Amino acid sequence: MSEKVSKKREFSAKRALSKLFGLFYDKSDAVTVLSTPKFWGRLVGIGLVVFGSFNLIAPPSSFPGVNIGIIQKMSISAVFVGVLFLVMNWQRWTRNSQFVLFSVVYSSGLALFGLGYGKIYGPVELQLLAPIASVWVGLTQPRFRSLYLAPLIIIDETLPSIYYKVPIARFFVGSLLTTAAFVVMSELISLLIGQLRRTEEKAMAAAEESATLAEIARSAEREQRDKAMEMTVVFDASGDIISVVDLDRKLVRVSGAAEKILGLDTNFKAGEDIALNGAIHEDDLGTFLDTLMMLKEGKLEMARLKFRLRNTLAQGERVTIAEATLRPLFDHEGRLKSFVMVVRDVTESERIQVELKEAVKRADSANAAKTEFLARMSHELRTPLNSILGFGQLLQSDDLDAIQKDSVDRIVTAGRHLLALINDVLDLAKVEAGHTTLELEEIEILEIVRDAASLIRPIASAAGLDLNVRDFENNNGFVIIGDKNRLKQVLINLLSNAVKYNSEKGSITMSVDATGEKVKVSVKDTGKGIAKEDFQRVFIPFDRLGSEHTAIEGTGIGLSLSKQLVEAMGGTLGFESELGSGTTFNMTFSISKVVKNSAPKTASFKKHSGFAFEDSDRKILYVEDNEANTHLMKRIFLSWPHLKLDCAATGNEGLRLIGENAYEIILLDLELPDISGLEVLRTLKDDEATRDIPVIMVSASAMQKDIDELNSVGAFAYLTKPIDISELEEVIKGALQPTS
Repeated sequence: MSEKVSKKREFSAKRALSKLFGLFYDKSDAVTVLSTPKFWGRLVGIGLVVFGSFNLIAPPSSFPGVNIGIIQKMSISAVFVGVLFLVMNWQRWTRNSQFVLFSVVYSSGLALFGLGYGKIYGPVELQLLAPIASVWVGLTQPRFRSLYLAPLIIIDETLPSIYYKVPIARFFVGSLLTTAAFVVMSELISLLIGQLRRTEEKAMAAAEESATLAEIARSAEREQRDKAMEMTVVFDASGDIISVVDLDRKLVRVSGAAEKILGLDTNFKAGEDIALNGAIHEDDLGTFLDTLMMLKEGKLEMARLKFRLRNTLAQGERVTIAEATLRPLFDHEGRLKSFVMVVRDVTESERIQVELKEAVKRADSANAAKTEFLARMSHELRTPLNSILGFGQLLQSDDLDAIQKDSVDRIVTAGRHLLALINDVLDLAKVEAGHTTLELEEIEILEIVRDAASLIRPIASAAGLDLNVRDFENNNGFVIIGDKNRLKQVLINLLSNAVKYNSEKGSITMSVDATGEKVKVSVKDTGKGIAKEDFQRVFIPFDRLGSEHTAIEGTGIGLSLSKQLVEAMGGTLGFESELGSGTTFNMTFSISKVVKNSAPKTASFKKHSGFAFEDSDRKILYVEDNEANTHLMKRIFLSWPHLKLDCAATGNEGLRLIGENAYEIILLDLELPDISGLEVLRTLKDDEATRDIPVIMVSASAMQKDIDELNSVGAFAYLTKPIDISELEEVIKGALQPTS
């Protein structure tokens, strides 16, 4: 309780002193109390009020010769003047106003004092009033203002000599001395006060500057402290191990993630030598130290490497696979002082990567197996198709009645449809497995568009459809990078679909448009269109959107294959459709360059000059183990009586016959029961006697790798079963052409 009272009293005393201090000092003043005019003005005012009041209350009546009336008047004047001083200072009068008022009051007071006290004390006592005026003038007024007041002092101090009828010289000399002392003292005080104020102003400016600098320093310190706190939080909260390594390879600081990742007993902690503490696996330590040395020597600005860390969280030899990023740290003078190392636990991601690689291997293996299976199935299906289509084509050339001809035509049409299905399935499998090889080159897209249109136009005309290629006003040829044959295959597929799914007496429009650096090829039909809910099914293999229940033939593979081929060439394939308004398929490619004045090119065909099968007898050998295929080939050659065909069922038998006879052409199957057709071909090309005999491969295998390998060994041509008789005829003619 007493402590509370004591504190309360202390507070009251401080408040009273503060109020008293406030009487003489305004907070707006930039200098101390003793050097402010306000202080002295108020002090003089209070002093005059107190002096006058005291004389009124207790006049000096005990002194002989004192005129009490004058004393009272003088005291009243002092009180009045004191009040004026106080009011003058509180109302913030100018110094000129203060000086005028002070001059009047001081002169009047001096005269009254001299008249009232001069008889008793004389000029010596009057001279005591000079210091009072000197102090006030020096403190509150500008320099040399005391000179204005000096004549008044001389006059006022001389007046009592006239009143008391004493020698003037006595008062005049005293007044001169008093005035001189007054002037000198007031000017000295003014100089001192001016110097004090200048010193104080400099001190205040220095203090303000120091305060500003101190505030800046405190602000910078707070900012640095905040950043340090933030970095500490980040350092400790990071899921990665953040560490600082000095130039002696010691860990200066390590974040708490080290214990979470590696365990409490880890040697990866502050104070440990990272090269000797066993934290890094010994097989990875050399690479780590070499990297650290290259950073130290300035050969690297940053390094990223992987190594193994000992893990104490689990029993046994389990290790953590770490990926570390190292960067050098420099001081303010640019000298290397340490390294910062951020270590991330990538054990799980490494495990996932391994699993992904294994999954990719399994997927690749499955794709390879699927492709191999499809290739085998293609081979097996092509063999019977060879007989079906071969004998069908032979029957078409015979003299048949209408019913027989219609039946044979249907057999050939169905066989070719089945062959198209086999080709599409095999092509799709190749693309999906990434085994399709594109022969990319610069091709003029208008040329491909016109070629594809010329191939489909007869089919469209037979179906009663108009096929138009839009005329180009600028007549420019747009060159793209692509595979000519594959691009033509895609266009033919789009045009074939436009024929199959068009309306009666409809039309097909092809157009090529360039926008910026892109060229767009469009194929528009006037069919029934595609419903929006079926858009997502358009490019799904084998999904024909219900057309499988109609008489329209198709496999549902063409669009899916076309899309993948276009994307493999760097383009895009999309479509726009509306029920009842038809469908437009759009291919878009990047333009490689533009060729001016691109005119349609006339197709030219190579003619065989002056050579026919009937000129002379030629011997040809066919090596084939399938009896149906052999029988078909014999039937085909019956149409060419001057071509004598021998047949062999095995590779070795074929080599024996070639050694005994002079054959001009060899037709060779790839799959033989004893040795492969590839081995037979190599044997023939290695023998100087048989090296120049044209070897035409006839096989049910349609794998590109087989074709490429046989061509590289020296095959003259490669015919895929089932055999097209007209194509076989052209190839044989080419092989029998005399070489120049």
